[in-house]
Amino acid sequence: MKKGRLPMPEITGANVGLFALLGLATGILSKSFGVGGGIVMVPGFVFLLGANQKSAQAMSLAIIIPTALAGLVGYVYMMRHPDPALAASEHVHMSLAVAAIVAVFAVTGAFLGQYVIRWTPNAALQKAFGVFVIVVGVYMLWRPAKKPQQPTPTAPPAAEAGVPDSGA
Repeated sequence: MKKGRLPMPEITGANVGLFALLGLATGILSKSFGVGGGIVMVPGFVFLLGANQKSAQAMSLAIIIPTALAGLVGYVYMMRHPDPALAASEHVHMSLAVAAIVAVFAVTGAFLGQYVIRWTPNAALQKAFGVFVIVVGVYMLWRPAKKPQQPTPTAPPAAEAGVPDSGA
């Protein structure tokens, strides 16, 4: 840890404004892009507020819980009330079963990751986080965009298939 760098920023009048700005940016970007907010908060805490990497990650994780819940509520609403002006492929679809399976393993991974974080110096974590963000960003920019899935065609009505009407 560098001299003078506090584990977490103090709550002062000037910092409260930065906290608010960081919170608004996190909420807007996490909802808009489906990120947990850490990609915004960790650099914000480190570079704007002077926190060390581990403290920034800890604060980010604490803030992600209410942010993710608020985002989830919004997506559930959009799923239950789809916008009729949008194509079906643009509607929100979510599987709670898939989310539950991934969550179980994500929690397991979080516990395992705790051991990595404990023994990794802040400077190395900061560099690794930066590399991770860059790699994911480059991948997102250059990977081919997926075309929306079209609904599976169903059998056409008998008249459209050339089958004469039985007259019944």
